Amino acid sequence: MNLQNQIRQKLVGGIINGAFPPGMKLPSSRKLSQQLNVARNTVVAAYQQLVADGYLISRQRSGVFVNEKMLEARVDHWQKVMPGVMHVVKYEDLATDPKPVIEELLGHCDLSYEEACLNYYKNKNASTTGSAVQVRGQLFQSSIDKWRNYEKQLAPVVKILGKPS
Repeated sequence: MNLQNQIRQKLVGGIINGAFPPGMKLPSSRKLSQQLNVARNTVVAAYQQLVADGYLISRQRSGVFVNEKMLEARVDHWQKVMPGVMHVVKYEDLATDPKPVIEELLGHCDLSYEEACLNYYKNKNASTTGSAVQVRGQLFQSSIDKWRNYEKQLAPVVKILGKPS
């Protein structure tokens, strides 16, 4: 596999697993090519392919960003191709009223609800995940609707992109 495809594959993996979240600005082609010690054209070509595939968006004079709509489009696609297989959870719903969201998710997976699902953070067993600290805390609600503090400043953006749901 050539360098361009290796870079592309790593970036797609990072986008899909959340290492590069929607809206994140990626390093400039110059900076990334220096960091990877590859030709700048290699990075430019990888970025161009990712823009064409919908993973990235290029904003003139601002840089290259992970496409905010990409994950939404992928979910829509798979829900059409394989109806009923995927179950989508909105974090805001989970954080504000977790019990019905958890019950629905478990039902989708043919699992029964247990109170421990709601009180996961009280579990004293060892956690060896990368998010071991988060496992011990409740769901964060502090950032929900925080964007509304900037609603006036964001009005032109909302007009272009559409209202957030």
